[in-house]
Amino acid sequence: MNSASYPIFLDLQRKPILIVGGGSVGLRKARGLISTGARITVVSVDFAEGFSDLTDVECITAAYAATHMSRKMWRLVFAATNHRSVNDQVQKHAAAHGILCCRCDEPELGDFSGGATWVSESRQITIAVGTSGASPLLAARIRDSAAAAVDPVLVTWAELMSGWRPRIRKELGSIEWRRELFMRTASEEMESALRAGGKKAAEALFEQWLGALCNRTPLNTPTKNG
Repeated sequence: MNSASYPIFLDLQRKPILIVGGGSVGLRKARGLISTGARITVVSVDFAEGFSDLTDVECITAAYAATHMSRKMWRLVFAATNHRSVNDQVQKHAAAHGILCCRCDEPELGDFSGGATWVSESRQITIAVGTSGASPLLAARIRDSAAAAVDPVLVTWAELMSGWRPRIRKELGSIEWRRELFMRTASEEMESALRAGGKKAAEALFEQWLGALCNRTPLNTPTKNG
């Protein structure tokens, strides 16, 4: 019986990432990582044409060597060359430094795989599908089906909550009040307001709830217009 993979979402903002291999696979990995805000370095003898468009990626033209692994404390490493022996070497060096390595040629041999992902335009919702390396193409089909089924209202809801969360944490000192308001913002009542009146209605309801808690009054206190 195969063990299940453990899904995880990493914060890679400003974290150093190493990709070994500048072909189409390395290019795809680099493009996928750019939106995370990671600091990406690619080591390769040759680079695919698309790398010239990636202004935020450091490209080192060289054959991979152990010194590249020790150059920084990489958060993640991707072995993306078309030479198994080089990928084996990259994985071995990463393991010696305690760094997780993705084997792009043989995902089942690596420490992790990225799977097939879809990210909403606002970057608030991410769908990731993995098949434990069995079939990246099938994972992509499942991802596309799931993405097509995402309700646009839920995407808008997530966008709103990304702005509400820091306000709740800043303006409410009580952990209990924060928990109460977090639950309210994710409730069916909020969803109904959003579907019936759009963003303005949802924002008005949030302000009502936040104001009630800031004033230490019950959340169900009727408003003047209510």
